[in-house]
Amino acid sequence: MSPQDKKNGKGKKNGSGEDNVTPFPSSMRDRQQYYKEKQLRDQPPPPPKQPYEPMLNLPPAVKILALIMIGIHAASLLLPADLKFTIYYSLAFVPARYTGEMPFDIWAFIAPVAHMFLHVGWMHLFVNTGMTLVFGTMLERLMGVKHLMMIFIAAGLVGAFTHMAFYPFSPAPLIGASGGLSGLFGAVIIIMGNQPGASRKSMYWMIGIWVLISLVFGGIGFGNVDNVAWTAHIGGLFGGIGMFAYLRKKYYKYKE
Repeated sequence: MSPQDKKNGKGKKNGSGEDNVTPFPSSMRDRQQYYKEKQLRDQPPPPPKQPYEPMLNLPPAVKILALIMIGIHAASLLLPADLKFTIYYSLAFVPARYTGEMPFDIWAFIAPVAHMFLHVGWMHLFVNTGMTLVFGTMLERLMGVKHLMMIFIAAGLVGAFTHMAFYPFSPAPLIGASGGLSGLFGAVIIIMGNQPGASRKSMYWMIGIWVLISLVFGGIGFGNVDNVAWTAHIGGLFGGIGMFAYLRKKYYKYKE
């Protein structure tokens, strides 16, 4: 065996008679590859980091909608009582403005939508924000921002004018997102009722229970809200169902 063979590790045999030492690479490119592989063996790369999953993985429009409601209510607490009442009454939906019992001012143009972002107290806000997060998240992921807001606004409008149909000359203000959120709930009921293996009877029961709950709270109130607008809840429910049915028919990808 030559000294060069000894230097390169040749001539050493394992039990099967084969060389057990890899010859040292001769070319520059082979040596670079050799050292790269050796470094990877000696110092393997760290495992990839797991993607961060937030505790509340909410879609963007639902987050913004909830934050707007919370922000408006928090800002209203900083206002003097008289100024707050003036702003709230201007932006509230007042049926008498639309039937000639009160002047039809400029605020009457935006009140059918603006009233949905006002709330009486923290309990009222807490319930409506919770409904926004639950029902809005499901619908935004299924339908996107545009059609989520179409259902929300349409249901709020139907709820407000249903309230006016029952109390056409009332000067009492209607505020809160309950009509729009009832519409989101109605859309969710229809989706669940049309899933494979689901019972249509259960879907109709859910609608009936929501109507009954609205009537009960309309009579006894809820928290610091003495007069719950059951008319807006029921009208919004069917307004949301109607808008969702229209979207599902027009955009076939929403069919279950």
